[in-house]
Amino acid sequence: MGLNIELLGAVRLAVDGRPLSTGGPKPQALLAILTVNRRSGVAARVLIDAIWDGQPPGNAAGGLHGYLSVLRRELRNAGVDDATVLQTVANGCYLLDIADEDCDIGRFERARTAGLAAVAQGDHATASRCFTEALDEWHGDPVAGLRGLGFADRLAADLTERRLTVVLARADAETACGRGDSVTAELAAAATAHPLHEGVWQRLIRALYAAGRPGEALEAYHLIRRRLAEDLGLDTDPETDALRDAILHQRPPAAPRPPSGRTETAATDADSTAALRLPDGRVLEVPARGLRIGRDRNNDLVLDDPRVSRAHARLVVRAAGVVIHDLGSVNGVYVNGGQILGHAALTDGDLLGIGSTTLRFEKTG
Repeated sequence: MGLNIELLGAVRLAVDGRPLSTGGPKPQALLAILTVNRRSGVAARVLIDAIWDGQPPGNAAGGLHGYLSVLRRELRNAGVDDATVLQTVANGCYLLDIADEDCDIGRFERARTAGLAAVAQGDHATASRCFTEALDEWHGDPVAGLRGLGFADRLAADLTERRLTVVLARADAETACGRGDSVTAELAAAATAHPLHEGVWQRLIRALYAAGRPGEALEAYHLIRRRLAEDLGLDTDPETDALRDAILHQRPPAAPRPPSGRTETAATDADSTAALRLPDGRVLEVPARGLRIGRDRNNDLVLDDPRVSRAHARLVVRAAGVVIHDLGSVNGVYVNGGQILGHAALTDGDLLGIGSTTLRFEKTG
């Protein structure tokens, strides 16, 4: 049996290469949720809430059972043991028992993980091949046809972020292999799609320089510097400035820092006059250069939380005080329970909501 489920584009189901019907948005939503949570039981109430976007009708339980029956029949008619693949388990939960290789998101994650492992071992050629395999699983916008459903929008945003991370990781690997020119077009397109994503521009600058195009690399540097200043009132990150300096002095740039899944904090400035108090009681001082928050290791405060964007927020120190900027995060930045629009000045005692984490802003001097 060659079962294949695709979510990295339109929702599709096939057995041995033969497409099966996935029905309309609601049965497709059911298949998507079960696939994302493969090999784990999902409660009926969770499925109902997601399928009907928090507004289930009175007969939602019956509707769910109907969609499950149709899915089981499609599998059974294709020669699949539906009772084994789609199980009813304890506490009214449903479980899709498939391997990672049976769905594109599983294959994507497996190849991505293998690529990161190769990077850690310094094997950039293997890393690039793995990242390319991961990207080859994509065939459009994720869970296309389900947008507008809250769970689908959140899933699509997270998957799109993961894809961008792999694009950047492959660019790093290709550049390390001396093939920077092979990724400049892709990075230029990514920079157009993410005009304020400094990590994208860093890779583009690095790749252009490695490809023997220092003039274009400097043009890219000045463009992102101007955009950050005009649109967000921000300076470029020290790592971006270091790339400019390397180009001007014709020396190799420092290697980019790989992503990490840990929560960690960077060193702080001794003359800081503001700090963030973390949920565990630790105090992270806000240095004069500012502080970045997100999931990527390039941040000063790294939060291992799927609701946190890889580049989520930045604290900027001004003469009048500290300002927090939303760096185009998916789930927003909140100050005292209200979502900010772009940026907001902070005062002593403000509570900052970043994903599932609440940070307390404190003046220290």
